[in-house]
Amino acid sequence: PGFGRAPDGGLTVRPDHLGDHTDLLRHLVIDPRTVVHAFSLPATAQATGAARAPENGPAPENGPAPDEAVARFDRAQAHGYHSVIALVRALTERGSSAAGGITLVTGGAVDVLGADLTHPEQSGLHGLAAVLAQENPGLLCRLVDVDADGAATTSGFTDLATQVLTDAVGEHTGPVAWRGHRRWVRCYDQHRLPVPQNLADLVGPGRTVLITGGLGNVGFGMARHLAATQGCRLVLTTRSALPSGPAAVAAAAAGDRAAGY
Repeated sequence: PGFGRAPDGGLTVRPDHLGDHTDLLRHLVIDPRTVVHAFSLPATAQATGAARAPENGPAPENGPAPDEAVARFDRAQAHGYHSVIALVRALTERGSSAAGGITLVTGGAVDVLGADLTHPEQSGLHGLAAVLAQENPGLLCRLVDVDADGAATTSGFTDLATQVLTDAVGEHTGPVAWRGHRRWVRCYDQHRLPVPQNLADLVGPGRTVLITGGLGNVGFGMARHLAATQGCRLVLTTRSALPSGPAAVAAAAAGDRAAGY
């Protein structure tokens, strides 16, 4: 069923349907302070605490069959990636403030302790969260990974909800993972590389250097520097198709860098 009202008075939507999310926001009296997206979580527990088999539950010990793995991944995208895209589109088209941003919740999508990556099919949301924040500067996008498979009791479900809400309204410190009652945050350690004794051994005459995105401003600037100072052979790649024929002549005359080659 599409957008509608549930027997308990709540509202229902199809996770990956833009129209349903639009209708949901339209029925709200005021804009939400923050939005928690948890459609990705497997249905491991109900409010009563009675566990049921998750639709997108953890894989068998030896891994799912190839066909089942693909089907499982596709189901996860409908509840995860495509659902988040629909929700964000509905928020932006409505002009909703959502000052607290949107919190994406995954369950077992990151490896923290070594054996807790139980739902890798949800990991696409971790890359999506960073892109959403870049493309929507006014939208704060948080990401919380939880141990959803452990929330099969009422107390476990309550703990999970408390963990998510804590990070949904608290100070944003980057991606967070909860394992039990421990809160993990992502951080980076600097790794200094030794300076080569002789740069010519790496990029000197006779050497070949591949520069991806070589026709962009940064790549092209680096290529010009290497050509002028090191005399090495250069291979520049670009994602854009190179023009040819009359179109290339016209583009080159207009200053198009790719056409010049």
